[in-house]
Amino acid sequence: MNFELMKSVLYVDVIREQYRTKMLHWLYRYHIPESISQFAPYVTKYAFYNALPTPPHGDLFGTNRMQLTEHYWLTNPMMPKFNIKAYTEYFPPEVLQWHGNIPEAGGPTTNFEGDDAGSSGSDSEKPFIWAFVLLSWETELKGHGITAKEGPNYRWQFLVSYP
Repeated sequence: MNFELMKSVLYVDVIREQYRTKMLHWLYRYHIPESISQFAPYVTKYAFYNALPTPPHGDLFGTNRMQLTEHYWLTNPMMPKFNIKAYTEYFPPEVLQWHGNIPEAGGPTTNFEGDDAGSSGSDSEKPFIWAFVLLSWETELKGHGITAKEGPNYRWQFLVSYP
């Protein structure tokens, strides 16, 4: 199987500001160490970028208010041999509530496996957004002649699906 180096992006939302500190605690205390222990041999970069404030009416178009997580993969993590895990990740339902994956009240009360946590199973709640993108997106989107002097290079990614 051929595999070209790839980058994945994961958009993380936080539905209320009072949840941001809790989400960061869970992320750095549990999720990051668990993730690194699983994929450290085949991921070369695991980076986080804080979300910018949502512009007026931006929520009408879909937004994530927490962060963007980037991974640079040396192999295809979707291969069946990577489905074997030595332990279950600590993914309590509160994290999914803070993210907006499941309802804040009356939802599940048990731990989720990391791979199962990404889908809310509900039309009213949103799933995690995780996608593979070109490793060298800069050549496609940055534009000719743009330098750091001009300011940040914002990333805009669009998903169109049918139906």
